[in-house]
Amino acid sequence: MALTRTIPIHNRIFKPDDLAAILGLISSYYHKDREDYARNDFSLQLTENETTTLTLDAPPSNFASLLTTSIQDLSLTVDVRVPERYRIDFTLGQGRASSRNSVRISGIDQDWVNLAHHNISKQLDQTNEQSTVAYRYRFLFGSVLTLVMGWALKNVFLAILSAMGQTKKVPWSAELFGQHLFLSVFLGILPAMGLLTYTISAFPSIEILTGPERAWTAAIRRKKLAAIAALTVMAPSANLLYDGYRALFS
Repeated sequence: MALTRTIPIHNRIFKPDDLAAILGLISSYYHKDREDYARNDFSLQLTENETTTLTLDAPPSNFASLLTTSIQDLSLTVDVRVPERYRIDFTLGQGRASSRNSVRISGIDQDWVNLAHHNISKQLDQTNEQSTVAYRYRFLFGSVLTLVMGWALKNVFLAILSAMGQTKKVPWSAELFGQHLFLSVFLGILPAMGLLTYTISAFPSIEILTGPERAWTAAIRRKKLAAIAALTVMAPSANLLYDGYRALFS
């Protein structure tokens, strides 16, 4: 009886050495044509962009040489009858979280399927995990960003009104602090959602780090996040805490 097992792939970072090892392992199940093979297919596709795709119908001598450009999608299929048929499909797409990102193993020999599943899973486990903190706690982060960024925007808004002579200073109080909080949430929700979306995009479910570093969009965004956080979160947070202290204890 045929058995099919699937290894889902998500929240992983693939470097050239990782991909070369995985592609090499799966390709090792391919056999060169022999008379007793009823079918023997190998297909590797590496997509760089909408107009450039490399296709191979036999394993290369060195996978590393194929992984020097930016890869957006890849698929590898090994389909053999010996005479019992077995098949492995490996599909990976840059960025997106999709059920297509997986290794699918099928065959008549259940022991073979289970052993191949073990070996490939073990190799995939050698890759680095992608952080999911921003996505898992997006509601918490979104709430904090809304308040903190909104507080800074509120201060700018009130400073403009003050310069126009439209406001007057009054003593801090818990009631006034609550009013400022409400205004901060109103002003901060859209910018906070924008920054949260940017942050989540810096940690894609699948990240393929091949080709020149200038093309590693998510990695570049992660480097920028430290400066963005200092400008839009850390400084306004200090101001918010100070104003809260004045409202409660002054």
